[in-house]
Amino acid sequence: MLGSVVRTDSIAPSFNTGDSLVRQIDQQGPGALRPLRVVVVTTGFPPLSGIFVGQMVAHLPPNIRVQIVTPCAQEDVQWQAGDRVLVRCFRYGPRRWQTLAYQPGGLPEALRRSGGLPIVLVLFLPAFFVAVLRAARQADLIHANWSAPGVIAGLAGSLTGTPVVTTLRGTDVRLAEGSRLWRFLLKTCLLLNQRLVTVGEALRDQVAGILRVAPGRIAVIPNGVAPAFFAVPSIAPGQCLRLICIGVLIPGKGVASILAAFAQLEPALGVELTLVGDGPERPRLEALGAAPSLAGRVHFVGTLAPAEIPGVLARHDVLVFASRSEGRPNVVVEAMAAGRAVVASAIPGVLELVRDGENGLLFEPDEPAALAAQLRRLINEPGLVERLGEAGRAGVQGLTWERTGMNYANLYREVLAARRRPCAG
Repeated sequence: MLGSVVRTDSIAPSFNTGDSLVRQIDQQGPGALRPLRVVVVTTGFPPLSGIFVGQMVAHLPPNIRVQIVTPCAQEDVQWQAGDRVLVRCFRYGPRRWQTLAYQPGGLPEALRRSGGLPIVLVLFLPAFFVAVLRAARQADLIHANWSAPGVIAGLAGSLTGTPVVTTLRGTDVRLAEGSRLWRFLLKTCLLLNQRLVTVGEALRDQVAGILRVAPGRIAVIPNGVAPAFFAVPSIAPGQCLRLICIGVLIPGKGVASILAAFAQLEPALGVELTLVGDGPERPRLEALGAAPSLAGRVHFVGTLAPAEIPGVLARHDVLVFASRSEGRPNVVVEAMAAGRAVVASAIPGVLELVRDGENGLLFEPDEPAALAAQLRRLINEPGLVERLGEAGRAGVQGLTWERTGMNYANLYREVLAARRRPCAG
C-alpha cells in the first residue's frame, strides 16, 4: 500500500557538479546524459527523524534524482525534501497502528519496548518490501540505511537486477553483537548488497569483525556538519560552566550516569546542566533530577528541531556525552564544530574523534565518579574549556555535507561501473 507522495523545497542542495557524474556512469549511447535514479530506503526521514539521511540526500549532485521509500506515520506529514526528491511513504495498517518507525530510538527501540515481535511487524515487513520492489523497477541503484532496510532492499534488488548499497549507522551493529537475529540481518546484508558503508572507521572495524571479512571490503563515508555549527561564536571565558547533553532519552545513552556525576558537584560551583531530548527514560530521569542535590540545577527542555541545535550549543560551554555504544556520534562532531568542549565516554566511535586532554576529555562509560573528575578538571584548570573547544573545532574542519554527498555519488559510480564490467576470460 502506497501512501502520500510529496515534493517540497525545504532542504535545497548547495553545490553543483553538472552532468559529469552521469557521463562517467553511463557513457554508452543516448542514455549518457540521463539523470541517475536512486531509491533511498530508510525507516526515518525529516521532519520526524532521519535528519542525517535527509542531509545526505539534499547534498547529492543535482543530476541524481532520488525517490525516498519510508514508512508512513500516525499523522499527516509535510516531508522535507528537495526539488529533485520524491517521497513515497508506505502504509502498513490503520493509521493508529503505524507506530514502529518514528518513536524515540526508532525501530530497534520500538521492538525492544514491545517485548518481542508485535503483530504490526507482520504487516510492516511485506508492505516495506512491496514499496521498495515497486521503486526498484525504475531505479539504477538502491541506497538503504540500516541493516533491516538493507536486507529488504537487497531482496528487491536481486529480483529487479538493481545494485544495492547499505549504510550502517551504529545501532543495528551494536545489536548484532548480542543478538543472533540482528547478526543474521547484518550477514544477509553482506550477501545481498554490492557494498556496505559505515559512518566511521571504528564502526567499519566492528562490522568487519562480526562478519569476519577484511575491513577493506567496507567503505567509510562520514556524515557532514551543517555550516551553522561552524558559525557558532567561540566560548566566552570567565563564566560559570554550562553543561549540555543532547540525545534520545533511552537507557543506552547513559544520561542517568550524567546526573549521578553532576550530583557530585557542589551547588556552590554554579554549574548547570541542560538535557535536550525526549524518550521513554524521561520520567525516571526527571525524578532523579528533582533530588535535593540537583533541584534547580537540571533543566529538561524536550526535543528541539535540528535547526535549533546550533543556537542552544551557543548558550552552553561543554557537551557531556555518556553513551555506551555509538557508531560515530554526530552530536559530538557537531559540538566540536561549534567550538564547544566535549567530555565523552571512551567508546570506539568517540575515540576516533576525541584525544583525551587535546581536543576533549574522556571517561569510562557508566562510571559517574570518573565523569565527575573530568568535570572538576574543567572547573579547576583556567582556560581548559576554551582550549579544548578551539582544538575540537580545528579537528573537524572539512567535514561538510557537500563532501559526504560527493563521496556517495562516487560510490554509486563505482558500484554501477563494476556491474557493467565484463567478466574476465
